[in-house]
Amino acid sequence: MTHVIKRQIERTGMTQQRIAQLALTTKSNVSMIMHGQRSISSDTYKALATNSNDGVFVTDILNEFSEGFSTPTHSDRVYYDHPGLIKDQLIVEMYEAIESLKNCNFTKRPEFMSRDEKENVLETMSECKDVLFQGQMFLNKTCEHIQQNPRDVAKAHEQKLKMERRI
Repeated sequence: MTHVIKRQIERTGMTQQRIAQLALTTKSNVSMIMHGQRSISSDTYKALATNSNDGVFVTDILNEFSEGFSTPTHSDRVYYDHPGLIKDQLIVEMYEAIESLKNCNFTKRPEFMSRDEKENVLETMSECKDVLFQGQMFLNKTCEHIQQNPRDVAKAHEQKLKMERRI
């Protein structure tokens, strides 16, 4: 926890007193933890993760508490709704939808499907909705990131489709 607290102080300028308030402990306890004189309890981890509203700090706390079994913060310079991170999540959702589509059988009429087959179709639909959601989120955040009006992007897409239809 030493490096997470130090990193938070360096990154945000937060004081040991403020971290102690978040951790529901004393400033001297935080100082001892930072200097390796005391280990941190699971209650202190929980308090820090619960009381902080800083996503980077919470993610780092959880990563350290889980001893590396949770996803670490990508970078202090990259925010969570950055188009690059959303793009990566969109790709993951697309692969999941593709696998679900491969495993789904749409050849039967609904009245002849078993319960499992219907559930499989619903799961596939859900995966496809996830792709649509992440895709729209990617479009919105990318437009915001590059300061482009989403309507202009939609108009350009419509023009492209018209041109392709002519060919």
